[in-house]
Amino acid sequence: MEISYSNLGEYGMAAENFTKAYELLGRVSERERYFISATYYRVARRSTRYMSSAQADPRAGIPHGGAAVNYASLRQYEKALSEVLQT
Repeated sequence: MEISYSNLGEYGMAAENFTKAYELLGRVSERERYFISATYYRVARRSTRYMSSAQADPRAGIPHGGAAVNYASLRQYEKALSEVLQT
Protein backbone atom coordinates (compact mmCIF):
# COMPACT_ATOMS: atom_id res chain seq x y z
CA MET A 1 0.00 0.00 0.00
CA GLU A 2 2.87 2.36 0.75
CA ILE A 3 3.97 2.36 -2.87
CA SER A 4 0.43 2.93 -4.15
CA TYR A 5 -0.15 5.86 -1.81
CA SER A 6 3.25 7.31 -2.65
CA ASN A 7 2.53 7.08 -6.39
CA LEU A 8 -0.73 8.96 -5.78
CA GLY A 9 1.09 11.70 -3.87
CA GLU A 10 -0.53 10.67 -0.58
CA TYR A 11 2.73 10.78 1.35
CA GLY A 12 1.19 10.84 4.81
CA MET A 13 -0.78 7.66 4.12
CA ALA A 14 2.30 6.13 2.48
CA ALA A 15 4.39 6.77 5.58
CA GLU A 16 1.67 5.41 7.85
CA ASN A 17 1.30 2.19 5.85
CA PHE A 18 5.04 1.74 5.53
CA THR A 19 5.52 2.12 9.28
CA LYS A 20 2.73 -0.39 9.95
CA ALA A 21 4.26 -2.91 7.53
CA TYR A 22 7.66 -2.60 9.20
CA GLU A 23 6.10 -3.03 12.67
CA LEU A 24 4.47 -6.28 11.49
CA LEU A 25 7.68 -7.63 9.97
CA GLY A 26 7.72 -10.65 12.28
CA ARG A 27 4.24 -11.73 11.18
CA VAL A 28 4.79 -11.97 7.43
CA SER A 29 6.23 -14.61 5.13
CA GLU A 30 9.92 -14.65 4.28
CA ARG A 31 9.15 -13.31 0.81
CA GLU A 32 7.14 -10.39 2.21
CA ARG A 33 9.82 -9.72 4.85
CA TYR A 34 12.44 -9.41 2.11
CA PHE A 35 10.27 -6.97 0.13
CA ILE A 36 9.50 -4.79 3.17
CA SER A 37 13.16 -4.75 4.22
CA ALA A 38 14.29 -3.86 0.69
CA THR A 39 11.74 -1.05 0.55
CA TYR A 40 12.91 0.25 3.94
CA TYR A 41 16.51 0.29 2.64
CA ARG A 42 15.48 2.22 -0.50
CA VAL A 43 13.65 4.80 1.60
CA ALA A 44 16.71 5.26 3.82
CA ARG A 45 18.92 5.79 0.74
CA ARG A 46 16.44 8.26 -0.71
CA SER A 47 16.77 10.43 2.39
CA THR A 48 20.52 10.56 1.84
CA ARG A 49 20.04 11.68 -1.76
CA TYR A 50 17.53 14.34 -0.76
CA MET A 51 19.94 15.68 1.83
CA SER A 52 22.74 15.91 -0.75
CA SER A 53 20.41 17.85 -3.03
CA ALA A 54 19.34 20.14 -0.17
CA GLN A 55 22.98 20.90 0.62
CA ALA A 56 23.59 21.83 -3.00
CA ASP A 57 20.62 24.25 -3.00
CA PRO A 58 19.45 24.98 0.57
CA ARG A 59 16.56 27.19 -0.60
CA ALA A 60 14.95 24.45 -2.72
CA GLY A 61 11.85 23.07 -1.03
CA ILE A 62 11.51 19.73 -2.82
CA PRO A 63 14.59 18.07 -1.29
CA HIS A 64 13.54 19.10 2.22
CA GLY A 65 9.95 17.94 1.66
CA GLY A 66 11.09 14.63 0.23
CA ALA A 67 13.53 14.11 3.08
CA ALA A 68 10.78 14.90 5.58
CA VAL A 69 8.48 12.24 4.10
CA ASN A 70 11.26 9.69 4.13
CA TYR A 71 12.31 10.48 7.68
CA ALA A 72 8.69 10.11 8.78
CA SER A 73 8.56 6.73 7.02
CA LEU A 74 11.58 5.69 9.03
CA ARG A 75 9.91 6.97 12.23
CA GLN A 76 12.57 9.65 12.64
CA TYR A 77 10.03 12.34 13.44
CA GLU A 78 12.40 14.97 14.83
CA LYS A 79 14.45 14.89 11.63
CA ALA A 80 11.24 15.02 9.58
CA LEU A 81 10.05 18.08 11.48
CA SER A 82 13.40 19.77 11.03
CA GLU A 83 13.17 19.29 7.26
CA VAL A 84 9.59 20.55 7.11
CA LEU A 85 10.58 23.72 8.94
CA GLN A 86 13.25 24.39 6.31
CA THR A 87 10.79 24.39 3.40
